[in-house]
Amino acid sequence: MKVIVDGWHKLNKIVRNNSLFLLFCQGAESKKMSLEMAELARNKQLREAVRVGSEIISLVSPPNSFFRRQFYLWTMGTSLQSLSKQLAEWQQKIEEIDRLAAYADSLEKQASNNPLAIQLLTSALKFYQHCAYQINDSLYLEAIARLQEEIYRRQQFQLLITQGKEEAKQGFFKQALSNFLQAKTLFATKKLDLAIATCSAKIQPEENFEAVLTTARKIAMAGKFAQAIALLEPALAKFPRTDGKILYAQLRKTVKAKKYFRAAILAEKAGNLERAEANYQEAINILPEYQEAYLRLAIVAVKMNNWEQVIDYLQGINGERAAYIRGFAFVQLNNLQQADLEWQTIDRSQVKQERKALKILARRKRLQAMKEIQEFVQERKLEQAKSASLSFMQQFGTCAIVQRNLDEHIRPAFETDLWQNLAWQELVELAENNWLKQQDIISLHNLMIAAYYYSQINPKYLAKLIPIWCSNLANLYINPLLDDIPWLGAAKVDRDSLYSNLLQLLETAIDEVKDRDLETYYQLRDRYRLELASLEIMGKPPQFGLKLDELFLTPSFYQNYREKLKNISFIPAREIQIQQALHSSWGLAVAACLAGDTLRAIQIKPVNNDRAEIDLFQENLTSVLTQTNNFSELDIHSTNLFAESLVAYYEGCYHLSNQHWRLAVTPLQQAEVEIKASPQWYAEIEKLCQNQRQIISHFYEHLDFAQFWCNLTGSETARSYLAQLRVEQIKQKLTNQIITPTQALNELAGLAKLVPDHPTITDAIAKVEFAREAEQLHQLMKVNKFEEAVKLAARSHYEQIPYIVAEICISILVNGSQNNHLSEEAVQQLANWAYQLCPHEPAFQQVYRQFGLYC
Repeated sequence: MKVIVDGWHKLNKIVRNNSLFLLFCQGAESKKMSLEMAELARNKQLREAVRVGSEIISLVSPPNSFFRRQFYLWTMGTSLQSLSKQLAEWQQKIEEIDRLAAYADSLEKQASNNPLAIQLLTSALKFYQHCAYQINDSLYLEAIARLQEEIYRRQQFQLLITQGKEEAKQGFFKQALSNFLQAKTLFATKKLDLAIATCSAKIQPEENFEAVLTTARKIAMAGKFAQAIALLEPALAKFPRTDGKILYAQLRKTVKAKKYFRAAILAEKAGNLERAEANYQEAINILPEYQEAYLRLAIVAVKMNNWEQVIDYLQGINGERAAYIRGFAFVQLNNLQQADLEWQTIDRSQVKQERKALKILARRKRLQAMKEIQEFVQERKLEQAKSASLSFMQQFGTCAIVQRNLDEHIRPAFETDLWQNLAWQELVELAENNWLKQQDIISLHNLMIAAYYYSQINPKYLAKLIPIWCSNLANLYINPLLDDIPWLGAAKVDRDSLYSNLLQLLETAIDEVKDRDLETYYQLRDRYRLELASLEIMGKPPQFGLKLDELFLTPSFYQNYREKLKNISFIPAREIQIQQALHSSWGLAVAACLAGDTLRAIQIKPVNNDRAEIDLFQENLTSVLTQTNNFSELDIHSTNLFAESLVAYYEGCYHLSNQHWRLAVTPLQQAEVEIKASPQWYAEIEKLCQNQRQIISHFYEHLDFAQFWCNLTGSETARSYLAQLRVEQIKQKLTNQIITPTQALNELAGLAKLVPDHPTITDAIAKVEFAREAEQLHQLMKVNKFEEAVKLAARSHYEQIPYIVAEICISILVNGSQNNHLSEEAVQQLANWAYQLCPHEPAFQQVYRQFGLYC
């Protein structure tokens, strides 16, 4: 066996020494190097690729033989010329990128002493990013991370400075000082120190002003406006803060309005009614909420026999005085029923007598009106008969005879004539007028038919067709015209199928606009979404929403005819907040969110520039909600806040889902209250924040995001996440000696309140406390205060501290005894200290016995 093994080793040695074998081995090695170079180049590691390529060129260059060089090139599948050219290109690219990186470095250095030089850092960042894109080099990645962090820090600095300046400009120096002090933690500049000093000097004057402002407000609430102005005026002269200026201006307006009001009273008493009216109007122009001025205006209009003006002045004014004056005006306008409605709320004997007289007069006029209708019908004057019938019911209330005559005879005959002879545009106008007069399901149905056919020849009418169509859909299940369709015989209309078909028909009409006018299409789709969202909440058949008598109306339809609709009621649904939000200025954006098109909602949400539109919708919402007794101004304000919060929530989710969390901060902060109140919203935010957390790579961005998340939801996950990061930040500051151990413990204690019993915080506190005690011991021993060190160790909560001190005592005792450097008294003291601290420590027992001190 040994012979066989020895023979094998000799044969192997001969083969390995063979030059042909070596040539093939080296060829395989060159092929491997070529593949490595190509892989490095693909990974943009050009520096390493050039190094490997240079080694390859040394193999295929002299002094190697021509045959050997060609063999190497053949195994690699390339030529020396191609290889050299490739390396030259890479080297040139490296040099270009190095020059660019050097320029970026110079920009960074230029900006080093100027915290406002963000543009230089931004340019440097772009250059480094370009370098990193071209060449895979860790130095570039480190530079990018460093610059991103520095740019963010400077942006925060600029933001705090800007906010502070604006607050100082408006006179809010305490708030400005807070921002400036925060800014100083980022950068300290002479200008910032000057701003801090300026604000600090203004704190006491500001507090003095606030005391005066509070007193002035109390005095104004008591109606002593002149006294409040006198108090506020000198304070503003010394300290002109914005909120004080606003209050001062409001007080001046109030005093001025009351001056005009007193002048109007005097003019009215003197019989100069036109002058009185002008002065009352001036008072209202200055103070639009001045209700007493409206009442006096109505009284002046009574004296001038201007009855329509009386009613107009008292629109929306409550109270017995307003009701009585309105009722009196309605009597003069011959609207006895409305007058009776106004007066029935007044519990006074004189008014009750007047109501009895009204009823007698109403019976007489009722008979005369019915006779007039009969004469119109006999003379085939159908339009006059229809108008007289409607006027009759408006004046005297519902009458079965007149109503039946109108519905079954007058109106069908009149409308048949019209629909046969008029063009669609004229029919739409006529149908709309009829709807405004009758406000019932039949006139609404006819308006839909006319509007649809007119929109076929005039697509611009689609915007108006959408709410008409959808309001008809809302009432489709209660439309009596569908109860008896002659060509169906005994069969019933499938209202569900009809509902779907009509909805599809409207969608098709809207889609046809897309190719002609994309922007108009988007606007129509926005309006359609709003109506569709309302229809879904109303239900099938409808149960919730706006009602005009027995009709349900969609938001846009109500908005179009709001001023001419009376007797509106509101039936809240379970989704009442969304239901109301659809009537607000945010309605279109809310509907877009509900349809899953958040990007469109962001584009069309109201902004300050849309003030006129916001005011219009605000008026619409106010009209909707305050026509019932269930809602107040506070409810209206809450509705607007909820609508804004809903859109803000969807906007924030949109940005979070696209991993742009900084863009989500502002909208989600706006929606914070609603997010915490809604388990569904809360859970969605938690999920999105968990996802966002996974893709953040930089520590300080993690810290900012964790703080935002914790402030937003306060969830256990967010608080734990923030706690871990804050602990790490505290460790870094402690390591870099930015804070002391005591300061670190204070910060950690604050974290422990935020996240109780968190193991990371508990462990960090223990380590910092231990380090602080160890440092205190070290300092005491450095100055030979051994007794104080022993006492400190004895009080320690950590077992290691007493052990360390006892071990030091034993060490000194042993070494001193061996070298005869210690007195007998010192030995005794050291032994006592060691035993006091660790009497049962096994490692020290032998020492105790050796010295015969303790057995």
